[in-house]
Amino acid sequence: MRYLLIFFLAACQLNPKPNSKKVVLISIDGFRPEFYQDKKFDAPLLKKLASKGVSSQGMISIFPSVTYPNHTTLITGVNSEEHGIYSNKKFNWKTGPTTEWYWYEKDIKTKTLWDELKEKKKTTASIHWPVTAGAPIDYNVPEIFTLPPWNTDETFVLVNRHGTKDLAYKINKKRKLKPYTNMKEADVWGVEALKYLYEEYSPEFSALHIIYADKNQHETGRNSEQTKKAVKWIDRLITPLVQTLDDKTCLMIVGDHGFMDYRKVIHINALFLKKGWIKLDENGELASFQVIAQISGGQAAIYLKDQKIKDLVTRTLRQNQKLGYQIVSKKDLRRLEAFPEAIAALSAKDGFSFGGHIKGPVIKILDKIKGQHGHLPHQKKMQTGFIGHNCNLKPIDTSFSNLRIAPTIKKYLGVKLSAKEIPLDFKSIQKFQLLKKPKGDSTKKPE
Repeated sequence: MRYLLIFFLAACQLNPKPNSKKVVLISIDGFRPEFYQDKKFDAPLLKKLASKGVSSQGMISIFPSVTYPNHTTLITGVNSEEHGIYSNKKFNWKTGPTTEWYWYEKDIKTKTLWDELKEKKKTTASIHWPVTAGAPIDYNVPEIFTLPPWNTDETFVLVNRHGTKDLAYKINKKRKLKPYTNMKEADVWGVEALKYLYEEYSPEFSALHIIYADKNQHETGRNSEQTKKAVKWIDRLITPLVQTLDDKTCLMIVGDHGFMDYRKVIHINALFLKKGWIKLDENGELASFQVIAQISGGQAAIYLKDQKIKDLVTRTLRQNQKLGYQIVSKKDLRRLEAFPEAIAALSAKDGFSFGGHIKGPVIKILDKIKGQHGHLPHQKKMQTGFIGHNCNLKPIDTSFSNLRIAPTIKKYLGVKLSAKEIPLDFKSIQKFQLLKKPKGDSTKKPE
């Protein structure tokens, strides 16, 4: 009898009771408040969740307003200087900007929600969340892929190697899915995968990253017809997942950044080349640098090797702001807790982005509008969205920092907060209920 009891208690830890408190965190990359506020976006689910729950006029990202640092902030509650994911890709002082992404959870320097919930014996699940390769997550399919292009077999080998062993293959079998070969397929797979994990294992915290809105805004701008179609498609895609959630589940739909349209591209390293601070080899490739910019969309971090030219570099950057950027000084970076090793950063103005070319003109004008992010995050267009449904939250009157998401999740799940953590405000009595599954074929997958 004693052994049966031990076995039962162990099973309860692995499979929490269906009526225990749970959080599902869905990140829509490039999620903007307009998606649930503006009538030009056809998103009935998002708008209904926002009206029945709480939503924000804007959630403020950390700097830089790019995907990997902000997704890490969402599950740590700290800025990038503290958690260590400074940009999407790494910088190397010897070779300069790299193509090496921050895939691996080991690069995070602080505790994450995954760590803290594991300590409290709470189960976790994650599908395609950035910086989760090798993370201590019970059911983990990390975001990691071959570059370039997407390769079905190799991508799934990586996912399996750095996530929960054979989980991706098991999901394929159980849900009759196939390995994905592009971002849209990855989103379809991810939603179905999280739905399966929620129904099968009832994890207390689940996270999902959806990419398709970001892709389309990059390609065609903030409010293009293609972007509107992408938002409509995502709204339909997540509807069956949302309808699966029970009344003990807090649903949070968040973003990582907003978007700005642009047609002008600033190649700041081309300026550094003209000044003689960057040297190329006989093949036209980077050979050495005294100063160089690491580009990430609407932002450029400036790394200085040769301190003797610091004043000259600073003066040159100040004199060339007419190119379409503003300077984020070292003092500003300390305040933003970003890029601790950079001497400064640049934030592109509305209508501009940065490019990575070293050779050629400093300014290039595109023949069509595209979309970008990475800029200073307090600007209205760069703010992202937030919807909380069934979370017992008080109405949100102003924009707020995404530093408050992780503490809010912890408080909802009964995990003790540190003195510096500030969650969103909770009500004393929970009043909201999740959406009921409507009649008809609304669960049909979007085309």
